Amino acid sequence: MGLKDIITFAFATILFLIYSTAAQSINDDEFGQVLQFTLEHELVKGKFTKRGILSVHSYSSEHVLYRDEAPLTDEDLLSLIKLAEARDIYRARVLFKVGNKAEYVYGFVYACDLLHSGLRDNLTLAFNSHGSLVGLHLSLTDSSKAAFESCTVKSGHLSPASLPRVFISHAAALRPVQGPAPETQIYIARVEEEKKRKHEAEQGDNRPLVMKYWMYIVPVVLVFMVMSAQDPNAQGGGGS
Repeated sequence: MGLKDIITFAFATILFLIYSTAAQSINDDEFGQVLQFTLEHELVKGKFTKRGILSVHSYSSEHVLYRDEAPLTDEDLLSLIKLAEARDIYRARVLFKVGNKAEYVYGFVYACDLLHSGLRDNLTLAFNSHGSLVGLHLSLTDSSKAAFESCTVKSGHLSPASLPRVFISHAAALRPVQGPAPETQIYIARVEEEKKRKHEAEQGDNRPLVMKYWMYIVPVVLVFMVMSAQDPNAQGGGGS
């Protein structure tokens, strides 16, 4: 490992410690608890090893800091080269706990693209509205399917000495954006009114016949009453 790699790793570690200390001091007043997640990667199929630490504010929108656990060894880089030569994928995962149970979220990129990017990647942690981790997105700058199809690493063309020993990572948090809340009380009132109308339509009009048609019956009765009052002797007409 060269002097440049040692200085880069030491500088990143110092920045991480300074950030963590400063964040902890303002933790209770502004942001809430600082969460730390372990990032692991798969350099050998079926075997995950620790890659680094992600620190994120539980109530902050995008503040995430990443720190490598340790510089990559020659063995690590050789394993990554073998993945690239086989046109295989490089997988990473983040450990988190639900109660006492360990859970993981996964992300991947093509190993060949990762090598050609100079181990520069983007780590995005996705959280739900409750602040729980639900996903990991791993990407590379200017990485695409087309780039992978044309990306090749021939056997013996790469060696650990030609590769960086640390990842250069940009980390961020992705949280859901709350949309406008509905006017709940008005909405509930409208729903209840609609239910009432439907119920009345289904039940039909069960009022008595007189109550339903009184506007027709009353005029007829009045006409008969008026006619009877006008000629009280009509029934006796024609007698001697």
